[in-house]
Amino acid sequence: GKGKKCKATVTFPGDFPEDDYTLIVLLDSSDDVDESDESNNMGTSDGIFHVLAAMTDCCSDELSLVGTWAVSAIQGAPGKVNAANSTWTFYENGTYAWFLYYQGYYDLDEYGSYTLSEDILTVNSDSIMAVILGSESTPITLKKDNFTFRDEDNDKWTYVKME
Repeated sequence: GKGKKCKATVTFPGDFPEDDYTLIVLLDSSDDVDESDESNNMGTSDGIFHVLAAMTDCCSDELSLVGTWAVSAIQGAPGKVNAANSTWTFYENGTYAWFLYYQGYYDLDEYGSYTLSEDILTVNSDSIMAVILGSESTPITLKKDNFTFRDEDNDKWTYVKME
């Protein structure tokens, strides 16, 4: 007689067909739990969502880091987050310029080189970025208009592409 709402992250296989879907979740599908009502173990997503086709090699330039990105969120960071706090500019020649500013906390600038291979961002740094990333390479999630990564103490950074 009780219910619970849950949030979940769903990862689809790379060859998942592009279409509109409703997510259906089935709990206790093998009826291992003895319940008075076995018919209420199915739930659905609140709406239809669209799955895009997987990117192919022909379109990989759409997922380029080149350009200027402004921070939109730093989960766990002190102070108010907005585009004035941090931008990260990636240049076509493999170099970057980055800064982070929080009044009373940080005022940091760094320049260096970078590479992106699959979903691994590698920055060549002997100072700030290596400290923030916890190492010089970190997995990132790169989408058309944003990218995210986790720093050495697991704060989640989200950057959005500036026009």
